[in-house]
Amino acid sequence: MAISAQKTAFENVSDTPSRDLNANMPINNDEERRELEENLGENITVDTVPEGFVLRLGDILFNTDSYVLRDEAKETIDRIINAINRSYSGREIIVQGHTDNVGEEEYNQILSENRAKAVADYISPNLQSNIVSHSGFGDKNPIASNDTAEGRRRNRRVDIIIKLR
Repeated sequence: MAISAQKTAFENVSDTPSRDLNANMPINNDEERRELEENLGENITVDTVPEGFVLRLGDILFNTDSYVLRDEAKETIDRIINAINRSYSGREIIVQGHTDNVGEEEYNQILSENRAKAVADYISPNLQSNIVSHSGFGDKNPIASNDTAEGRRRNRRVDIIIKLR
């Protein structure tokens, strides 16, 4: 998918009608977010966004310059799959890959796309009636400064969005 099409798809994610029959159910985001975070354990943070929840998986998923899921990463993703199947079956799931700003922009873009695809390909067959899409954003959406090693580490991530609206 072209970068501009991905960007447009991401920007319009809240405009996309949910395919879930329970899309208009009220959400207690703080309580539900805390419960989700507790169930998922270490290496995953949960943030609330207007569309639902963002599960942020750090750089634990892949080796450097690789988009092959590490075995220990599969265990982490399996916990996410179980949580989605238990509480969010039928929801739209969006997998987004991100990188830091080290290296060539084009390389980072391709790496982020491949990493998002690897996660989406792993979770898709294991979810019960969820719609899964993926996209990569390279270094375009940092959540921390790329000026420090810690900031770059935080920016190398895969986000899994569970759409609740």
